Amino acid sequence: MRLTAKNTTPKERIDLGSIPEPMSGCWLWEGRTVKGYGVFGWDGSPTYAHRFSWTTYVGEIPDGLCVLHRCDNTFCVNPEHLFLGDRPANNKDRHEKGRFARQQGSQHGRSKLTEDEARQIQKSTLPGSELMELYGISKAQVSAIRTRRGWKHL
Repeated sequence: MRLTAKNTTPKERIDLGSIPEPMSGCWLWEGRTVKGYGVFGWDGSPTYAHRFSWTTYVGEIPDGLCVLHRCDNTFCVNPEHLFLGDRPANNKDRHEKGRFARQQGSQHGRSKLTEDEARQIQKSTLPGSELMELYGISKAQVSAIRTRRGWKHL
């Protein structure tokens, strides 16, 4: 039987939705995300992937505690990279790691472009499909940059 999200154990669900990143040891969530965190449906409810990983591999999350990331990668679901903390600890951790302000442009952790490259795309007369190939980004991202829906700070 082929594994699908509907007929898996919790550990299989984590394996199915993530991929190991050998340099950092992170298990990167590849599914749907909301506000930078992996999310999926489990037992009919939306579930944060990092919290699900914690409860699957470590145990219950006591009321009032958050699951924080040692690696500072919100896509990571490796339980060895997670730890528990209350809201003040979560806020302190976020602030110390410089995540208290929204990251823009090349400062964003998943950015594939520099500001200069985004400016070149904005000014380019090449077709979107060529820019997509040239910069290794999607056609939708090319369009967002050109229409200023993306990289608004430039």
